[in-house]
Amino acid sequence: MSTHSGLHLTIGALSRATGVPINTLRTWERRYGVPSGDRTEGGHRLYPPDTVEHVRLVTRALDAGHRPAQVLPASVPVLRSLLGEGNVRPPPVGGPVDAWMTATRALDGHALYRGFSEEAARLGLPTFIEGRALPFLRRLGEEWCAGEIKVFHEHFASARLEDFLAGWWRPLSDSATGRPVVCATLPGDLHNLGLHMAAALIAAAGQRIVFLGRDTPIEDMAAAAVQSGATAVIVSIGASAQDPDGAIRALRAVLPASVGLFVGGPCAPDELDGVVYVAELGRLAAVVSAAG
Repeated sequence: MSTHSGLHLTIGALSRATGVPINTLRTWERRYGVPSGDRTEGGHRLYPPDTVEHVRLVTRALDAGHRPAQVLPASVPVLRSLLGEGNVRPPPVGGPVDAWMTATRALDGHALYRGFSEEAARLGLPTFIEGRALPFLRRLGEEWCAGEIKVFHEHFASARLEDFLAGWWRPLSDSATGRPVVCATLPGDLHNLGLHMAAALIAAAGQRIVFLGRDTPIEDMAAAAVQSGATAVIVSIGASAQDPDGAIRALRAVLPASVGLFVGGPCAPDELDGVVYVAELGRLAAVVSAAG
C-alpha cells in the first residue's frame, strides 16, 4: 500500500493495511490511547499514514511475546530496537529458517516437513518451538510485510507447521499420565497455530491434552474441563477473537475455582482476576505445572 503525506486513513483502511481487525484497533485505542488520530466533524477517526508502520511493528512485537502495555505506547524507533532491527546479525546462509523460506516460496510441503522433523528430532520439541518455529513465523511475517512473499505462501507454511506440531504432540498426549489440560481459542478466533505450540509444550511436559481448537464457545470449554477433570484451561487469543476481556471473564465465572485459567497471544488480557497471563510461550509448561 502506498500513501502520501496529505492522506489520512480511516479505521477500515488501517485495518486492511495492517491485518488488525477494527474491533481490536478500537480496543487498543480505548485501553492504551494507541493508535490515535483526529476526529472528523462526523466523529470518524482519521489516522496519519505512518500509523501503518507503527501498528505493523506492534503486531510483530506482540507475536514475539511482548506485553501490549509495553509495546503499544512505544515509538517506532523503540519498537525497532525492541525487535532488534539493525542490531542482530542475519542467520547464516543455508540455516534451517533460510531453507524453510526457500521451501515456502516453492510451495514444497515435503521439504518443509522433512526440515521440521530433522530439527525437532535434533533439538527436542520445546527448543524447536522457541529456537526454530517462532523465528520462522517472524520471518514469514517480515517477508510478507516487505512484499517478498504472498499471503498464500504464509498460509501454506503455517498450515504445514500446524500439521507437523499436531503430529508430534498428539502421541505424547495419548501416552501422558498427567492431569488433562483443555486447549481452545475464543469464539470468532480462527487461528490455531499458537494453540498447537502450547499443546506441544504441555504434552512434552507429560500432561494430556483435550484439544478443542478454534472458535470454541465458552460453555463448551467449561463443560470439557469439568468432564475431563482438567487441571487447567489454556486459551490462545489472536486478533480475530471477539471481546477477549469479556469472554475470559465469562469463562472464569463458569469454570470451577479449582481449574486454572491461562491466557496468551497478541490480544490476551493481562490483568484479570483469577486469570494467569503468560507472556512467553517457553514458560507455559512450567507455569501451568507450578499452578497445578
